[in-house]
Amino acid sequence: AARAAPLRARPRPASSLQPGGFPARAPPRPSRARRVACAARFRDDDDVDRSLRERWRRMLRRWEGEEEDDEDRELWREMSERPGKWLGMLGGFGVALWAGIGFLTAASPIAWYLVTYAVGFFFSGAYIFAIGAIGAMVASFYSASFAAGSAYLPWFALGVGAMIATSVIDAELFDDVDEDEELKKVFDAFGLDSMDDSVDDDESDSTGGRFGTPSDGPLPAEMCATYDAYVKWNGRDRLHVAPNGVQWRGVRVPREDVEVRETRKGYVVKFAAFCPEATSEHAEEVGRRSPGLVESFELSFVRRGKGKAPDFEGTFARETEGSLPVILEKKNGVLNEAYDAVAASEVKALHQRRDAFDDFDAIAAFDRKLLGNPRTWDAGDVQTWLDAEGMEHLKPEFRAQEVDGDTLLALTSADMRELGVTAMPARKKLARALERLRRFDDE
Repeated sequence: AARAAPLRARPRPASSLQPGGFPARAPPRPSRARRVACAARFRDDDDVDRSLRERWRRMLRRWEGEEEDDEDRELWREMSERPGKWLGMLGGFGVALWAGIGFLTAASPIAWYLVTYAVGFFFSGAYIFAIGAIGAMVASFYSASFAAGSAYLPWFALGVGAMIATSVIDAELFDDVDEDEELKKVFDAFGLDSMDDSVDDDESDSTGGRFGTPSDGPLPAEMCATYDAYVKWNGRDRLHVAPNGVQWRGVRVPREDVEVRETRKGYVVKFAAFCPEATSEHAEEVGRRSPGLVESFELSFVRRGKGKAPDFEGTFARETEGSLPVILEKKNGVLNEAYDAVAASEVKALHQRRDAFDDFDAIAAFDRKLLGNPRTWDAGDVQTWLDAEGMEHLKPEFRAQEVDGDTLLALTSADMRELGVTAMPARKKLARALERLRRFDDE
């Protein structure tokens, strides 16, 4: 009986046979080497993304701290330079507070205690009790004798009037700071000797006199290098910093137009470049219909101590748009690239070449021209991309296989080996570059 009627039916084993078909083959499992390579690639990409995110957070926290320090410093400076104003405001506030307390005590003795309780409850977080104390205080006003406290009302008006007068009129009582001494302090802080009335303001701005570094001196050698500039929400571009100027998106900015100010931990660098290929959706709103916009930088080069790489970061602003954070990553293993790039631009400017499509400009501005739609690249565009990414040794094999944009985006680890990329560092570098390219394609 037990064999004839089991308690529960046994589950049927899953069959790979389909009705009227053949056994379904299981998908091939990737090899261990391929799994290790993919894991290493994604781990490296995650490390890069994590380090960039951490630098964004660190930079924003430092900016917030610097803003708070600047506000506190500005407040203390104003208090030290305007003692009469602040003493008058403090005295008026004290008189108004004394008169208000006296009025409440004389009019309704219990009202003062209720005000004290309400303030204490409010700052301790017991808002319900604070509201109850305020309600009881309002109720006590119905039985209060305001005539008994009327003697304090003139003093209250005097205190409020003193605060308004000192804050609006700013009589500068007891202020012994002379204007000439104040101007001299400002000039000393910015590295100027004296104020010359014969020098125009525009001329002083163009010569860079308001900054500590002389305008005819080269840029500091410790910041001269080639950087990858990561602008928030705008991808990456190449920035060259050389002693005789900088170059941004193929546009050279001479040393005379780069403003440098030395700080306690490094330098502050400001410059602007007119990029002919830059566009903005807000350009037509302000009447700018011609192509090209001005892009400006305000960067801080901060030394981080022995054994730590310096930080080079700040803000990026395009004409007709607001400012965005930017982080500069120094390219290691690139020797004299910034010097050669700026020198080549300088020679080209001296010879007044009008050809805007030479090889140097194509390499310098490849991100701006090509990264918009990489699927439309042909074999020549892929060769230019390899040049810009520093993988010139792969050009012959890519040219022989006629790799275009679609093929480039679909490359796998096995395809890399077939193209001659056998070394693990080279595959990692190519994988990271392809991942950045796929991100731009997705956007």
